[in-house]
Amino acid sequence: LKINDPACGSGRMLLAAHAVAPGNYYFAEDLDPMCCLLTSVNFLFHNMEGQVVCHNSLNPTEHTYRFGYEIKRLSAALPIPVIRSIPREQSITCMIYDAWRQERLAEIEAGKQPPTGSATNPNHLPKQPQKEPQKKQTPQMSLF
Repeated sequence: LKINDPACGSGRMLLAAHAVAPGNYYFAEDLDPMCCLLTSVNFLFHNMEGQVVCHNSLNPTEHTYRFGYEIKRLSAALPIPVIRSIPREQSITCMIYDAWRQERLAEIEAGKQPPTGSATNPNHLPKQPQKEPQKKQTPQMSLF
């Protein structure tokens, strides 16, 4: 299982996921370099395996990429964790973004319009007719 946190901070959400289901591969992304360093150290301390990338996860272009690390957990062959610096080309989240971007550009060139709207902005969905709110009839109070 692969788990991604696009705004990881110090990596606490990924640590919680590791505590519940250890042995997964984790991706951590953040804009703040200090947070990425903290997440890398947390990965090392908790024997987690994954990648930590410092970039803008909303727009992960080559201009927003700062640095990245790949962390390998302890193994029988190598009893110490390994952390190595990775370029943008080896970051899996950047590879996924680049593939998605190429698909979108190909669709635009082919004349297809990419879908508009999303789950939070469903402009492409048909409008539902609005119902008039019915006034609640309160019973008249009787004194007798």
